[in-house]
Amino acid sequence: MSSAHHDPTSAHPRIAVFGADGLLGEAVARDALLRSLEVVSAAEDPTRLARISPAQMLVRIDPGDPVGLLDALEGADAVVLALDPDAAAAGDSGAAGPGADDVDLVMSVIRGMRRRRVPRLVASSSLALHGDPAAPRVDRSLRRVLGEIGRELRGAADPAARARDLRRCEMLVAGSGLDWTLLRAGRLTDLLGTRSPRLVRADGAAADPQDPRTRAIPREDLARALVDQALVAGDPRARVRAVAVDS
Repeated sequence: MSSAHHDPTSAHPRIAVFGADGLLGEAVARDALLRSLEVVSAAEDPTRLARISPAQMLVRIDPGDPVGLLDALEGADAVVLALDPDAAAAGDSGAAGPGADDVDLVMSVIRGMRRRRVPRLVASSSLALHGDPAAPRVDRSLRRVLGEIGRELRGAADPAARARDLRRCEMLVAGSGLDWTLLRAGRLTDLLGTRSPRLVRADGAAADPQDPRTRAIPREDLARALVDQALVAGDPRARVRAVAVDS
């Protein structure tokens, strides 16, 4: 594993990516590296971390042990929490979907950011949630669908329970006191990104699950939007956005 010690003479921003062993986290790291940013990829299982570039730093973390986590945050300008937003993705290989471990991770990352004085936090979430992230709600129109998917999966993680875990993650981010932004997204696809994702307000009414602009987007586009947001200060008037793409 590479050390995450920061070069103070570097002119490139540094982004720490948590959940880097999932497909979304890998896409975030790849997009940031293509922009010549410094990237720290952090995950509990280092064997699942993809080495994309020699310039990438790989760090093993344990939410219960602050040492590795603080090492990953050293010198970081921003943090990206790459949580899979697809509440129906339970059982998919490579999906770093939310669960109790992710809630613990979010709490640990926020504590670590305060200690390291890392100002900017950007996290992905799901369009299954709507309303104020301090008390988000699971969209009623999706509850029946999530329940049916859970029954079909037979033994895999319950998508409705995963949506509730994402709700807890949102509440932690919203109450962190950091400069934060949440990007809610629909189902992620493996299609090539459009490289032009748009952000729309998503902190009011529930999103239309049939809206083709938001119901399914390329994973690369969500990754690009997360990195875009990590490089700018958050807009306090629009902390929660939905990621949309035009086909």
